[in-house]
Amino acid sequence: METAPVDAKPNSGQLFKEAIDRLQNKIKFGMSPGIEFKKGESKFSDKSKATIDQLGQLIERYPDSRLTVVGFDADKTLAEERAKAVVKYLSTTFRVKPENIQVKAGDPAKQLKNSAIGFEMGETNR
Repeated sequence: METAPVDAKPNSGQLFKEAIDRLQNKIKFGMSPGIEFKKGESKFSDKSKATIDQLGQLIERYPDSRLTVVGFDADKTLAEERAKAVVKYLSTTFRVKPENIQVKAGDPAKQLKNSAIGFEMGETNR
């Protein structure tokens, strides 16, 4: 009986997704700071920069991957402004393709306990 060949090398999209999942798990379990904002504001805290920098490094490592930065707040406009603030920082600090990063307001019920920002994967460009 023949078995299908196993692709020993995951593609960059899979590697990027796994890296993003690891980063979100670090945030979830308190091993990395969440991305936080003062109440009613769209400027992230200084301690959040370490996590956003980790995200920027991942995006640079996998430049053809797509990502949606999701802001969470009961006020959807504020949630989207927060996501945009993260993307603006990424695009001015790291070599990222702005067309590969989108923003949206997310459902507050799906928010990580200690982060006002989350991430969703998009399809990898080829």
